[in-house]
Amino acid sequence: MTPRISSQRPRLRKGQDGLILLESLVAILIFSLGVLALLALQGNTMKRVGDNKYRADAAYLANELIGTIWATGAVDKAKINTFACAAPCVDSSNVELKAWLGRVQGALPGVVLASKANAPAITVVNSAAGRQVTITLNWAVPSTQGGAPMTGRYQATAYINPN
Repeated sequence: MTPRISSQRPRLRKGQDGLILLESLVAILIFSLGVLALLALQGNTMKRVGDNKYRADAAYLANELIGTIWATGAVDKAKINTFACAAPCVDSSNVELKAWLGRVQGALPGVVLASKANAPAITVVNSAAGRQVTITLNWAVPSTQGGAPMTGRYQATAYINPN
């Protein structure tokens, strides 16, 4: 004898009608909030990556100029002072410095030498022990939300001692 299989679903108690639907909606809500939090985290990470890229570019440019000054000073110590350029440094009679200013304008956002916007500054301080060279670079990234631009600044100091 085979047992009879009933095709009817078991009836839920009276207070449980629609409970599975409600649980599903709550689960979808929690999942959606998690996805939104991940998207916000991703956007914040991308903003930080962009800022770090500009900071790395500024460090590279400052170290490039320090290397050029150091190499020039090894040949002609008096020529080191021709790299001094007060803020806003937009032009120079020094050919190497003029080329470097063009690279700064091309690499960092918001640097416009013609309008003196975020122009770099280079100071050379002479002393008996040597020369202290300070390079200050500024940049400004336009805001995607229409607010104030995000600004950045990098400053490098090197001591170049004559031998």
